[in-house]
Amino acid sequence: MVTVYDVPRDGAPQARNFGASKASSNFLVFADSHLEFREGWGTKILDRLNENQMSIITPTITVMGDDNSRSSGFKWNNIYMEVEWLPDVTSEIHEIPFACGCCMAIGKKMFNEIDKFDSGIRFWGMEDSEICMRSWLFGYSVLCDPSIRVGHKFRNSFPYNVEWFDIHYNKIWLSLSHFCSERIAKHLKIMSQEADFTKALLLAIENKVLDRRRKLFDKRVFNDDWFFERFPMVDWSKFS
Repeated sequence: MVTVYDVPRDGAPQARNFGASKASSNFLVFADSHLEFREGWGTKILDRLNENQMSIITPTITVMGDDNSRSSGFKWNNIYMEVEWLPDVTSEIHEIPFACGCCMAIGKKMFNEIDKFDSGIRFWGMEDSEICMRSWLFGYSVLCDPSIRVGHKFRNSFPYNVEWFDIHYNKIWLSLSHFCSERIAKHLKIMSQEADFTKALLLAIENKVLDRRRKLFDKRVFNDDWFFERFPMVDWSKFS
């Protein structure tokens, strides 16, 4: 049975948290509408969740209609947090830093323990990076299973309005939520080149990102130095 809810367009994290609150299953799958699934994918992903109940599980993402173009999660390729897709190089389930928000699965117990998607994220952008990084810092993991492949329709432009302000704000929110003081200083120095930087920073502070930071630091098992040592992606030493 499928139940459709008509809710205000408050943003991706808010919509997913609302959907999770209505779900009766022990497992949650977050999926974009423009996906192509292979027969048997659901059974496979539920099996992986049963075997790895302390993990976010994601399939290998392919370009819809082109199974040869595929990736297993992503990393950031620079201090701006721009996405670099990871190549599909192994057939084994393996750890990745970030799972694409277009398709990820998680046990409802873990979802609640890590405190769901961050409702401080505005509309769209960075919600998948944030929940994955938070999961790692809380002592959980993010895994990709290449035996499960899901096609995604990559568009050249958005069919809805996306504000760059929100994306810049979300990057600042993530930085202030999880980074050490030294890394925050380096990241904000780069972000300050954006015209809307001051507005975004002040709004994040007004929305109590520093209170959020204190709560997250109280719960986390690892720090951001540990995360970037485990998943090398940005050479922070190059920035002062």
